[in-house]
Amino acid sequence: MAIRDFDLQDVLRKIDGHSCPDFFLTGKSYSSLERAALELADGIEQRRLISFMGTKQKFSIIMPYFSDQQSAKSFVRRLGESVSIARDCYYQFRGIVIIECDREWSKKGSNSSLQIVFDYLKRHDEICFIVLAVDDGGSKEHINSIYNGLCSVDFWLPVKIESYTPEECVDCIEAAAKRSGLNISEDVKESLAQIFRSRDETDVSNQEIAEKLIRQLLLRREVNPNYSPEIDISEISYLGGASKPHSSGRIGFVANNR
Repeated sequence: MAIRDFDLQDVLRKIDGHSCPDFFLTGKSYSSLERAALELADGIEQRRLISFMGTKQKFSIIMPYFSDQQSAKSFVRRLGESVSIARDCYYQFRGIVIIECDREWSKKGSNSSLQIVFDYLKRHDEICFIVLAVDDGGSKEHINSIYNGLCSVDFWLPVKIESYTPEECVDCIEAAAKRSGLNISEDVKESLAQIFRSRDETDVSNQEIAEKLIRQLLLRREVNPNYSPEIDISEISYLGGASKPHSSGRIGFVANNR
């Protein structure tokens, strides 16, 4: 199913009364996938779809690309250690684990070594796994191969997180500006649209960039009431790129690769 991140609660409402599935999230941007995973995790907690047990209810871990069994076992070992940390003194960890796939998985697809990971996930049905795979324009077959492998060991719900179009991002900025008494010219709107069309969203989504720009425009004028209500082209010139946001501390704790 293809949805926007704000529709995820509707998905959870439909799951109420059923066993909580695992989730396979795909989309164009890591930041939008992380955002959606957090919303899913929060919704699962609020609806008590899992009988949580442990000192942490959720954590995330990055799965680097590998194509040999030794590297696969190393990842599973790190994952198991992270589960043990989240379990602490309890006899079992029941919670949510968010696995962020390195972008190489989307470019190269599944391989035989990934079966070691699939087998680990199958043995731990007490955990809700949320796997994130960014779709950066590579072959759909590669992402599908990962999803098919997951489905071979358990029930997974695929969710495609739809990105905002450049035009929708501009509309959001314009609406927020007008609500705050600011003016935005057609030239600035077109420049914004061109920037959003040309940006690589893999790390940070256009939606997140638009939201940050809105906050910056409003804060600048709150601090300086004499600042012009007309949004100048110079205020958006820096939007061409942005670094990937650090997720540490955002999803329980983050299990780093060692």
